[in-house]
Amino acid sequence: MAWAAYFPQFTDEVSDSALAGVSPENRERYLSDFAIAEVLNPTSRPHVIALSLFYPGSAEQGIVDESLLRGRVGEDRPSPWELYFEPLLKFGPELVRDHQDIGIVIFLAADLIFLAARLARFCEVRIMRTRSAHSCPGILWRLLALESNYGSVTILDADLMATALIKVRLTQSLKEHRLGWWRAPVPRDFFEDKINYRPVAGCYWGTHLRLKIRDHIVALRHLQETRPNFFLAIHPKYGRRRFPLLGSAWPEHFHDEFFLGLVVYPRLASAGTLTLLATGQWSDYLALDIEYVTSASPRSEISYDLHRIVARNLPPLGSGSRKYKNLSPATPS
Repeated sequence: MAWAAYFPQFTDEVSDSALAGVSPENRERYLSDFAIAEVLNPTSRPHVIALSLFYPGSAEQGIVDESLLRGRVGEDRPSPWELYFEPLLKFGPELVRDHQDIGIVIFLAADLIFLAARLARFCEVRIMRTRSAHSCPGILWRLLALESNYGSVTILDADLMATALIKVRLTQSLKEHRLGWWRAPVPRDFFEDKINYRPVAGCYWGTHLRLKIRDHIVALRHLQETRPNFFLAIHPKYGRRRFPLLGSAWPEHFHDEFFLGLVVYPRLASAGTLTLLATGQWSDYLALDIEYVTSASPRSEISYDLHRIVARNLPPLGSGSRKYKNLSPATPS
């Protein structure tokens, strides 16, 4: 298959082999960033939105409080509070009140524990044992929801809470159409000297399938430390020259999308993929990607209409897709 000729393949065999070589001490070290200290207000709702909440840089800045979060990063940029916390506090309570089948699960950094009681009024809050001074491990915490027995999980960035319902309804519709998951790729070729094609945008995607996230985290971290050259890719334009993948070094920015591309993408593809594409986007990898998921499952589909709905940040006016007509936000749960 063409995709395998260009991208490293983190197969189950590779993962299992890496796991077998991990010492108990290293496994504990890798997973220490993913330990949960306490769970508040656990939800029994079948369909959940999983979010991570953390404040990068907090290790250097000491104690985090609401005033720090409300501080602007720059004159033309909203504060972290405005960007991530306000949308969750504004739209979250309304969502779970009006839709009894939907819950919210928040993986909360240890240094944001002062928010736990407020969030637990309408969310399940999993308080982590650690903070997240970088985008990792925090941005990966939400993937732990895939180890639980929810009916479906929609992964979301907190700043997209205003349109969360449309994304959850899309995830819920997958079984009806015999598909395993939906995703939107990031079709770019390079960022500086690194391959920047990302099969899954980390900010929104959904599935009703389960994955052993912790085992894959351990295996991937072990390979990063022992076989860093494993994570090199070939670009069709440059012959056999190999380039590192963006996000392949821990805890580099975009590591979550690197993880999604190597771990989640190949394991969910066989169940059928709904790919949301924007018009005008292109990458030399995109055709290889679509060929891969279609070969993995002929039921896989592409939608441009749904991308226009799901990707935008304003409440959608209609579904724009006859087949997925149940995605209207006015549809009763």
